[in-house]
Amino acid sequence: MTIAEIELVLRKLGYANFKNKTANRIAILVDGDHAGVLRRVAEIFKDKGSFYNPSYQTPLINGKGGNQVSSLGVVEIGNKIVFTRPASRQGSKSAGIGNEIAFVNGINKHLDTGYGAFHTITVVFSGSGRTIVVDTVLIAESAGSDTAGRKKSDVNLIRSNAPTFRVSLKKSTAEFWESADTIYGSQAVSILESLEQQGEIKIKRIGNKVDFGSSISGIAIPTTDAEKTNFVFGSDILGNGAIIKQTFSGDSHFTWDENNLILKVNCVKLYDNLTQIKSSSEDPYILIRKDSSRTAGLAGRKDFAGLRVQAVYKSRLTGNVKLFPRSKFAGLI
Repeated sequence: MTIAEIELVLRKLGYANFKNKTANRIAILVDGDHAGVLRRVAEIFKDKGSFYNPSYQTPLINGKGGNQVSSLGVVEIGNKIVFTRPASRQGSKSAGIGNEIAFVNGINKHLDTGYGAFHTITVVFSGSGRTIVVDTVLIAESAGSDTAGRKKSDVNLIRSNAPTFRVSLKKSTAEFWESADTIYGSQAVSILESLEQQGEIKIKRIGNKVDFGSSISGIAIPTTDAEKTNFVFGSDILGNGAIIKQTFSGDSHFTWDENNLILKVNCVKLYDNLTQIKSSSEDPYILIRKDSSRTAGLAGRKDFAGLRVQAVYKSRLTGNVKLFPRSKFAGLI
């Protein structure tokens, strides 16, 4: 049976959500009794010689393999495998989900076609005049919606006998690192109150609109190294992966070397350490700007409604944005 035929049978029996579909494997997204689901799948396809293998490991190919696919095992149907993933941990963290899907598909399409289930490839990222080589890649998986503890990973490259390589994706047109109303709202209020007390700005409030006076469209300050790390790499990328800036679509930006099993990925920007960020035009700055759609108010303060805080690229600080040094706010931030 082909994976498409297996999926068709499963859909007719009520299973609707799948991922990691390639020529030799498919994962069913379910919550609850995963082992029970796998036993049922084995029963469904028993006329095809299927069986539930709770201790399945990837086959050895040229001395590589022997990895556990799932702690709950898989169902083997000939040379195809069916396993499960928790449905509640899947999802999108941003509007970039389409970009994420294109990136994952662009990698996974080369992983096992013609080479056997869970064959590995080498993925080479190039951009910003630098290259990152990630070898023994088994599969690319969405990191899902788990952002607890400031996690930034969008896609994880699962590897054979090597640590997972974590990727944070940004579209090529992106102009900021993240919205920071929650993490930086209180500091923003302190900054604005201090500037008003010093006579640098005069805050005027009309409904949900705020005016800083003197045609000022926003207030910006540099970030510390700790803040840069937090905004850009979060708690899981630095030392374990990279920031990749590119808008993926189909085979664009991918080059496949079938003879050597190397997939080259072209990136607009590529970052894996803080020095690279600090020397770039995308070094993060705190920007407090007007936004009448923000009605809740920074830090829950209704008198600071109509404002938002973002960690933006340095290149975004143009026009009537006024930049202040951090020393002006000693003891406040």
